[in-house]
Order: sequence, then structure tokens, then C-alpha cells
Amino acid sequence: MNTSILFTIIEDQVILRSSKGVYKQTKLARRDGYLYAAVGSSFLRLYANGTTSNPATVWEEMENRHKYETGQFGRMRIVS
Repeated sequence: MNTSILFTIIEDQVILRSSKGVYKQTKLARRDGYLYAAVGSSFLRLYANGTTSNPATVWEEMENRHKYETGQFGRMRIVS
């Protein structure tokens, strides 16, 4: 895993996100167990209902190489 100061990129995981009809495959990251989509040098929080912390961006799909659960406020959390 590639570690930055606050976020850890999960090397073997990607996520498919969509913004304004444009789909992009980006790396998945975690912070304190919660999941984020890496967008350049920024990160979007992922929610279990397919939304993100950016109202114009949704996530469509992610590889299931780890086990996930819904944490507080519907945030996606990695279990293993």
C-alpha cells in the first residue's frame, strides 16, 4: 500500500465514478477505515448509496477484494 500523510491508497483496488456523464476509473483510498476515491491530489468520501462527498459525482462500481460495511451516516468502511 502507498501511504500518504492521512490517506492510504489501496493498491489492488479501483473504483468507477461518474461526474456529468463522464466515467473514470480511479484508485481507492482509505482513512481511519473509511473509503475514498482518489481524484488527483484530492479525495471523495464514498457513501453506501452510491453518492460521494461531491454532489456532482457518484460511484458506480468497485472491485470486491475486501469486505465492506456501512459505517456512521452511511459512509463506506473497509472491514478486511
